[in-house]
Amino acid sequence: PGVSVTLLQVIECREERASDPSFRMNPRHRGARDALARARIDLLDLSVASRAQLRFGDPTTEILREVAEGGHDLVVMSTRGQTWLSRFFLGSVADRVLQFSPVPLLLFRQMMGSDETLSSVETGEAARFKRLLVVLDGLKPAEEILPMAEGVARAFGSELHLFGAIFGGSQEAARRREAEECFKNCAVSLAARGVVSHVHVRT
Repeated sequence: PGVSVTLLQVIECREERASDPSFRMNPRHRGARDALARARIDLLDLSVASRAQLRFGDPTTEILREVAEGGHDLVVMSTRGQTWLSRFFLGSVADRVLQFSPVPLLLFRQMMGSDETLSSVETGEAARFKRLLVVLDGLKPAEEILPMAEGVARAFGSELHLFGAIFGGSQEAARRREAEECFKNCAVSLAARGVVSHVHVRT
């Protein structure tokens, strides 16, 4: 409730073409415009305020520009499922947005089903986030993710799994007690607000 969504698609092209009005208005881009319009209508049917943007140029640059200019709080995007080798040599838009985005990124990787079970993408069903792994290291910056994770858990009815890894050695027992106490305090606080959570501390 109260969330505003901007639908963004970027047509990848060279900078000179991106600034060429005849290229931007070329009928070949009509399919992209129509798809954005249909998605916007679907959101409006769900009473979600939305707007649609079709941009041209380098995808990473245009996504980050929209984040900055639009004052967005969260970026939600999917990955094209590149192989690790192509990502190593070429990088990926998602990797670069993750590296430079000033706001959190929710990256949705297409979920593939088994031969017998269709994936959620194929069936058109909404993704279910039943178990959320929240990685903490006991430091304040890591704990800043808790409010965001709690919000997602509330929206989807998810369980939070608070996870931390500690070093072994002579101080392992002390480190484990400290981590477990910290995480259990977080779990108690979440429980008081109606969010189910579990603590996992591993060496």
